[in-house]
Formats: sequence, structure tokens, C-alpha cells
Amino acid sequence: MAQSEYIYTNDTPVVQLDACTAFQNLTTEEKLYAHHLSKASWFGSLVVLFQTSPESPLIFALFKRLFGGQNLAELKSVALKNASMSEDEWRAFLVYVSAFYSNMGNYRGFGDSKFIPNFPKEKFETLIKHSTAYGQDPGFFDFVWKNVQNRLYSLETSQLSLGFEPKGTTTYFSSNMTEADSKIVKKFLQVNHIDAYNTRALKDEKEYIVRFASILETSDTTDRDYMNNITNFTVDGHKFRLERGDYSPILKILNKYLEQAQKTTRNSTEVSMIGEYIKHFKSGSLDAHKQGSRFWIKNKGPIVETYIGFIENYRDPAGQRAEFEGFVAVVNKEMSKKFLSLVNGAASFLPKLPWSKEFEKDHFSQPDFTSLDVLTFTGSGIPAGINIPNYDEIRQNEGFKNVSLGNVITASLKETKPNFLSAEDAKILDKYSVASFEVQVGLHELLGHGSGKLLRAEKDGKLNFDPSKTINPLTGKPVSLWYAANESYDSKFGSLSSAYEECRAECVGLYLSLDSDVLKIFGFSDPEEQKNIIYANWLSMVHKGIESLKMYNPSVKKWLQAHSHARYVITRVLLEASKDLVRIDQIEKSADDGKPDLLISFTKDPVKIQTIGKKAIGDFLIKLQTYKSTGDSQAAIKMFEKYSIVGDDLEYPYLKFREVSISRKKPRRLFVESVTQLNGSTVQLKTFEQTHEGLIQSFQEHFANEPNIENMLVELLHFSVVLVEIAGAVRLFCLNGYMQEDDSDYPESRHPSKWTLSSSIITLFNETINNRNPFHITVAIDRNHYKLVTKHQFTMDISSNDIYNYDTLANPILSLPFTHSKTLDWKFKANLVGEKIHNPAIYLCDQCCLPILIYGRMIPCKHVFCFSCAHKTPNSCSRCSDEVLKIEKCNVGTVFMCRTESCKRTYLSQRDLEAHVKHRHARKGDASQRN
Repeated sequence: MAQSEYIYTNDTPVVQLDACTAFQNLTTEEKLYAHHLSKASWFGSLVVLFQTSPESPLIFALFKRLFGGQNLAELKSVALKNASMSEDEWRAFLVYVSAFYSNMGNYRGFGDSKFIPNFPKEKFETLIKHSTAYGQDPGFFDFVWKNVQNRLYSLETSQLSLGFEPKGTTTYFSSNMTEADSKIVKKFLQVNHIDAYNTRALKDEKEYIVRFASILETSDTTDRDYMNNITNFTVDGHKFRLERGDYSPILKILNKYLEQAQKTTRNSTEVSMIGEYIKHFKSGSLDAHKQGSRFWIKNKGPIVETYIGFIENYRDPAGQRAEFEGFVAVVNKEMSKKFLSLVNGAASFLPKLPWSKEFEKDHFSQPDFTSLDVLTFTGSGIPAGINIPNYDEIRQNEGFKNVSLGNVITASLKETKPNFLSAEDAKILDKYSVASFEVQVGLHELLGHGSGKLLRAEKDGKLNFDPSKTINPLTGKPVSLWYAANESYDSKFGSLSSAYEECRAECVGLYLSLDSDVLKIFGFSDPEEQKNIIYANWLSMVHKGIESLKMYNPSVKKWLQAHSHARYVITRVLLEASKDLVRIDQIEKSADDGKPDLLISFTKDPVKIQTIGKKAIGDFLIKLQTYKSTGDSQAAIKMFEKYSIVGDDLEYPYLKFREVSISRKKPRRLFVESVTQLNGSTVQLKTFEQTHEGLIQSFQEHFANEPNIENMLVELLHFSVVLVEIAGAVRLFCLNGYMQEDDSDYPESRHPSKWTLSSSIITLFNETINNRNPFHITVAIDRNHYKLVTKHQFTMDISSNDIYNYDTLANPILSLPFTHSKTLDWKFKANLVGEKIHNPAIYLCDQCCLPILIYGRMIPCKHVFCFSCAHKTPNSCSRCSDEVLKIEKCNVGTVFMCRTESCKRTYLSQRDLEAHVKHRHARKGDASQRN
């Protein structure tokens, strides 16, 4: 395994996503609308960290705190002087951070493969420990670094790419779930007509859990009809339960900005649209998001376009759960005129596709199709075009919207000479790549994703087609397969659904790009220009197909990216058609550098493209559409996997091609986006340099509006609290719920007094200990039900230990390295009991960032730390620097803390705290105390 595959090289370019002109043309109200939507998208994107990998939230928190402590110039000085980093290593650090931000995690958004820092771990740690931020809060950094350092650099096989265990990593399923488990969950969802877009799946030893993303918790009785209506909780002998509240604190911030955006909308349709989105994020109801999407479709021709939610399912290994995504963009009126003409001509272009009318929608609802300049796009990557919503019942029956992201296309194609092409072909692509790509994107989105009918039975049993007239073109007989009422395309095609659909849409683009009338719409009327556009488009497809080999992992025989997978399949279809159409030559030693190379030779004879090429893609499209329309996933998978194989024993040695492609790999561009800033009642746009420093600075400002984002991310890792009583002599605490400094913002169900023992969090044998000698015990702490599972084996003498020997809940079982789940080895028997902690607040120590079990209360300033940290500075308070006369020792449940960040004094009763708030804060209008 070459480590170079898993790093971003120092020559990785950064490109500005320019939206200045478009933004300046907006009215004051439109700018406000765009600002609030942008903030909702950015803060919502924190969900992606949790959807990417277990360690990503902590890495983000580390960077956010690190760069908040000092500017990059000062930090560079620390890196070179104290961490002994070279200039190249410092740049490697910047590249890693900007790549992490751009992908919102440590796995590539385009390719799903892991990337690691390209400099030593020891120097990374030294840089952190000599930073200003570390000096301000060493406990936080020690905790985070201890829990990310191994996974940050790990290249274990199971961590190289996203996917099911043991071949990959996923947070859409708990770490104890396999692909077989996902099929069990899939059947439960189908039986109960549940779409999985905004869910995750978990498993304990008793049942499966489907958890919805929402602000409201499972115990909240409001807005939960979608959960109450489910009655079948046992499928094939497997038990299920429903939960909600995933990502609750993040979605709470998101909704705050959506509520502000709703006040600046331009029409009632937008008011209703955003209102449904707010309801969706609050309740977890996907029906609310679908309703919002219906309003979005009806909102024709907005100047500021936006969409937000759990949208694309590319990264779920089961192909059903969707990643959070949000975008805000401004219409490019000139380019949009061309797309409008394409929409108006769609009714005449659809019949030109190679399948019969029975396999096409009964009615083509003309969608909005606009070219947009992106102001904000959040998620794990930025596409060139979008066709949404992805809900089958809406796309098939009510319509959709198409979006081409013009400034993304322009920025993406600013490239040096492409690999594997002759100088002549490289010159053609340099001239026509942007224009041909705009044609391909337009056709791909509108007539690719927008075409084709799903043959199905409705809930009343009625078919949406006439079986006697619908003839399967592959058999010549009436169709015998169709979708059941509780089936969808995603549920039928599973993990293949994204690549298969992208392949179908790309083929439609190639096929219709041969039509002269289509090209005229895009402004190409001259026959010679049309010939060059067609040539550039078809050549680009094969070129991308060979370059896509980088996205194939031969060790697990898996494609890592849907679009790349699709383009490789198309390339093989074309190569299979005829060598007179396209061929690839291997070059042992390039004349330029003496290294192995490839040369793609595509025919310049337009007749061959119009005959051999068109027939090959047309025949393939008939198969793709027939299998999709009938839901014949078995035949589809068999055909698609045939063309997906990468090996050296095929028509070409594709594994060797892959090696050449990787050796000549050019770094993928990273985009730096502008930041909207609200100054009074006006919004300004701040841009940044096209550098890694500029990209890092932009992310500090994207998330500057909300304090303590880092703490929230750490808290969301769901530590566990149960009480283990061993032989009635010693009690050990572990947390189960949120680690939080003040939980009054959380529902009652989060209070420790309401916490219940969960066997899915701690797995123990329910046995009785036989003696009181020193013993070994293994504790498994599963943070958030997924990969961050810790086990620790320690020895203690149960006859002499007492719970209050520990000042925090860290020792001995909380602050542990993250490792994979293993079988627990128990040699002694133990009783497991649950016990309430009646005070509803567990506070973190400002110094060590761990939950406090025994408080050290500084007098007279009344600030608290854990007892150990308090005694590290016995003469002065490390929070306010006031002189300390004494340190009071207080047990858990006896301290009440003021919520005001600048205050945080503590009192020994709720009454005294309320009196303090009324006296010190309420009269000053402290909003944090009133909310």
C-alpha cells in the first residue's frame, strides 16, 4: 500500500469560488435572506462530521480551538521554532487542515478514501502543546489529542475507506453491525414505509434501533405522529425500536437561522417552504421535508436559490441514508436563458431517447432549470450540477428542479495539461472543456435524472402502467416485474443505486449531445463548432473514466465514488464497442519524463461517433432504463458489475492503468468560499485569498457567530453513565448521556435523574463476584453507538477503594484511547445496578475538560474545578486570577452554576443561584439567563 494515496500533496491548489458580482446585484432584503440561509447551511454542516468518521468531530474541535488562540503567522513561528517543523512540514499541516475543512472530515468527499497528515505525529503534538490555545485550556487539548492521535494517522485496512465493517468505516451504522444487519433493517423500513434519509441504524443485544435526526427527543410527546403511526416493531423475529434526537444541538442552531431567514422571504411560497424545513429539523419528520420540497419546486425563478437537508445517499454503504447538505446561490440570468430553452424543448427531446414511451413518464412537468453562482455550499464536496429532490414519489409525479453551478464549473476546469492525451487533444479540451461540460451537465441533470418512469403498484394495488402494452425490449414479452407499493429505487438497488443512476444520466448526456438542435440551444449553430463540442464531450468521458481508476480500491475490490464508478463503466462500454471508436495505448517510457504513460486515442471521424458510439450508448441505455423501470435489480447488478470489474485479464490491463493513473495523479482543487457578515441591518461579503491560509481563515469565520462550538462537538460524543456495584463494596461511574456544563437547554429526558441503564452502552455479564481479592474488569464504552468504542482493563483492590478516591469521572474508565470493539474477557462475577444522580447538572472542569465528581470550590470567587485541578493553583483562581483564601470540597449534586459565560460563579442551592441571577444579570438584560 502506497502511503501517497492517502495524503494531500503540498501542491494541492486552492481556488476561490467567486460570487462577488452576483451578491452585489442582490437587494438588501435578498442579501439578508442569503446571509441567514448561509449560516443555517454552515452550522448544519457540522452534522457531516458525525456522518463521516468517529474522530472527525474531535479533529474539527481541535482545529477550531487551535486557530482561535493565535493567528497563522504566530502559529507558524511556534511550528518552526518549538516543533522543529520544516517549511514543507508547515505547509503539509496547512494542506491537511484545509483538506479536512473542505471535506468536512478526514475522508475525501470525492472518493470516500481516508487522508492523513503528511508530517510526523510527534511534531503535530508538539505544535499543539506550544500553542497559545493550549496554554489557555490544556485539559481540552490533552483530552482531544489523546482520543484522536491514533486514528488521525491510522492506515489500518478497515479505516482506509468508508463502507461496512470489516472492509471499511461507517457511522451510519453502529460498529457491531454488518451488511447482513443492514438488510434486516432495510426490510423493517420497507414493511413500515419508512424512508431512511435522516436516520442512522444501531444495534444492541436485544434489538435494532432506528434513530431520526431531530431537535426533539424520543420522550417529547409533540410532533411525533410519524413515529406513533408505526405499529410493526418485529420483523422476521427481529425486534426494533425508534428513537429521535440525533444531532439535536446542531439542528437547534440551524433552525435559529432558518427562522430568521423566514422573516426575509419574498413570497408566501418561500415562507411555507422554510416553515416545513423548520418543522422537519425540529421533529424529525421526513414528510415535512418532502412538503417543503414541494413548495421549493413551486417557487419558480427565485433570485436567491437554496435547498437544505439530508439530500444525497452516496456515502451510506447501504445506499439509503443521506448526508447533510445545504446551498445558497444566485441566479446567472444569461446562462439560465439557455437552460430555459432546453426545458421548453424537453418534450421534443425525450422521445429521441432509445426506449419506448411506456418507459417514459406520462407527463413531463417542466422544472426550473437555472445556472447559479454558488455563494455557499456545505457538505463533503461541491458538485457541478444538481437534480433534486431525490424523493421518487415527488420526482415521478410532481416534478423537480435542475441546477447548474456555473462558477463551480468554471473554477473546476482551470487546469494544466490533462494526462493521457495528445497535444492536439489537450488543445481541443483547453478550448472546449467548459462549453462541452455545460452541455453535458445540462443534459445529465434535466433529461438524464429527469427522464424515465418507474413501473409500480400503488397502495390500492392499481398499476401505474398497462401491463399488456408495456413490452420489455430485452425479452420482447410483456413486463413481469415492477415495484411494490412499499419499494423505492434506492431500496431496490441499494448500494449500487447512486452509481447506476449517475451512469444512466451520463449516458443520456452523451446520447443527446449528438443532436444538432440541442447544441443550438447552447449557442452552437456552426457545424464545425458542433463537431468540436461533441468530440470534446465524448473524449472527456473516456478521459475521466481512465482517471477514475484512482477511485477504485483493489484491496477490497470496491469503487469509492459513484460518478467515477459510472464513468469507468461507460468507458468500458465504449472500448468494448470498437477500437475504431476509441483505444488506449500503453507507453513504457514517456518522452517527457521517462515514466510509464497512457495515450487515449478517440476517433475524430464524426460519422463513427454518430454510428458506432451512438449505438453502443443507446443499447446500453435501453438496458439501464429497462432494469430501472421494472425494478429488476438482480439483472441490473449482474450487468453493471460486469463492466465495473478492474483487472489485468480484461480487454485492457486496467489495474496497470490504475497504477499509471495514480503515479500521475494531480491534486484535486479545494474551494475557498466567501463569508457573509451582518453589520447592523446590512450584509457584506468577505472574500479570502486563494491559499490554504485563506481557506483556514474562512472556516474560522464561517463558525464565528456561535460560541463554544468545540465543546458542543465533544459533548455530542455521548459518554455513558451507569453505576457498577461490585460485591457491594466499590462503585464505579461511567457517563451515559451528554457531557455538559449546564443542561437546562436540554429536555428532561437528558437529565441524569432520568437516565436508565442501557445494555447497548455497557455490556456486562450479570453475575455475582465470589471473593474480595484484587480483580480485573473490562469496560466497553460505546460513544454514540458507533466506532469510538473503548475497553480498558485495570486492577483494583475492592476492599480498600471508594468512589470518592476519584476527583473526576475520568479515572479509571473515561479518558481512554479509541480502539476497535473486541470480545470482553471476564474472570469474575459482578452485579450491575442502576442508580439515579438527583442533581440534573454535571459540569466539566475548565482545566482538564472532564466531568466533575468532586468539586474544588474557590473562595471567595466561587468558581469551581475538579478537586485535583483546583489544588494545582491553590493561591489564585485560574479562571479569574482572584486570590483564593480556601478551597471547599463539594460532592456531585451539591453545586449550582451560573450560566453566564463571563460569570460561572457557583452556589450551594438553587435558591441562592436564582437570587444571584436576579441581582447580577437579569437587570442587565442578560439574554442567556432569560432563555
